[in-house]
Amino acid sequence: MSEYQLPGPAGHHLSSLTAGRRHRILPHLSPLLLTPLFIGSLLVTACGPERGPADMSRETLASGIVRTTWHRLPQTQLTLDTLAVWDIWSETGEYVFGDIEAMTGGDRGFYLLDAGNRQVVLVDRQGEVQLAFGREGSGPGEFQYPLSISLRTDEIWVGDLAAGRYSVFDIEGNFLRSVIWPSRGGRTASRSIVITPDDRELRRSPSMIEGWMALIRSTLDGSEVDTIATMRTAPASGATINLPTLGATTMYDPPAYSPELRWAHTPDGRILTVTSGNYLIEERDPDGTLRGELMSPTPDLTVTPADREAYLVRLARMFDVPVDDFRKDNPRFVTQYAFAEQRAAIENITVDPQGRIWVLANIPENTGQRLDLFDADFTFLGSLSDLPLPSAFLPGGEALFRIAAPETGEDLFFVARVEDTGRDS
Repeated sequence: MSEYQLPGPAGHHLSSLTAGRRHRILPHLSPLLLTPLFIGSLLVTACGPERGPADMSRETLASGIVRTTWHRLPQTQLTLDTLAVWDIWSETGEYVFGDIEAMTGGDRGFYLLDAGNRQVVLVDRQGEVQLAFGREGSGPGEFQYPLSISLRTDEIWVGDLAAGRYSVFDIEGNFLRSVIWPSRGGRTASRSIVITPDDRELRRSPSMIEGWMALIRSTLDGSEVDTIATMRTAPASGATINLPTLGATTMYDPPAYSPELRWAHTPDGRILTVTSGNYLIEERDPDGTLRGELMSPTPDLTVTPADREAYLVRLARMFDVPVDDFRKDNPRFVTQYAFAEQRAAIENITVDPQGRIWVLANIPENTGQRLDLFDADFTFLGSLSDLPLPSAFLPGGEALFRIAAPETGEDLFFVARVEDTGRDS
């Protein structure tokens, strides 16, 4: 096992960056390479003018909606405490991972849904496997095609697309019961599912062919179904690609880079939705009643040829095909496939256990993405660059990021704590 010393506020030793079974993480990932990826780009905050009263305004509209507008997002200093970086694909561990489909966090650590092995795996903050439960099959506590995982108080709910049910376990991995999953099925299935304290299921229900998306709130037996928010989008387009293993395959997806409905559920039961291509977040009561809005100027986010090329590279990696071979076998793909003219200002959104709102925003000129952090009342806390949206949180607020390793582009998991220092840069 190789260890690396990363400079930073905590100066932790981060271990287990080794050659993997499926996803090869090169042993020569040195501190010089890791430092700019995990530390340099996160702790160096760009200078900006001090926050002033004109930066933000609040008004109550005639409808009763409270609109919070940030006319400019000041670049406020954030403190990032690096806790751990781990590679779950190491051959040295006793558990051999398959494909991680979804994840969530709890008091004992992070629960990773390993769809490849049909199991749930509990790892601690350092990435060490503590528990694995479930197996392939159709019996109680067994999985066929597990798609989603949700932690509700002291129960773990795993949605199985093929079996059409939730399997419910306690936090020790003991099977408790099965619950019919009425919302399962094809293109309506969603990995982003929350089971609320009042026995309701929150899920996104896309209909990509028709060109619309909806956020649905329903009872677990499907007897009551409410539409919380809807969004029109461009219908899915088809394009044929040629793959060495599958031959000619037609993909049906919404235009690449087009806005999609995004949502997050807060600890106090509010629902935050993104239903347009603008920097606009809508705050809703559990029943869907619109109560507030968070707005910020939307930059020009024109989709460029470089964007299309980057999409092609990601697609080739997804199908495990060399980029040059993919390009050679699919010379018409980029022109065949539909692309949106404009990127969405907000790529995605999530909320941590403290109620802080994490917004993944796209940046103009194809320069990457930015994480904006707000507190529960829409006060802006600061931004971080070159990080994806956190995949899960621990109750203390520690965030788990799933990131691409340098050179290989394969998965690493990065755990960090982000704090607002309360000072403007």
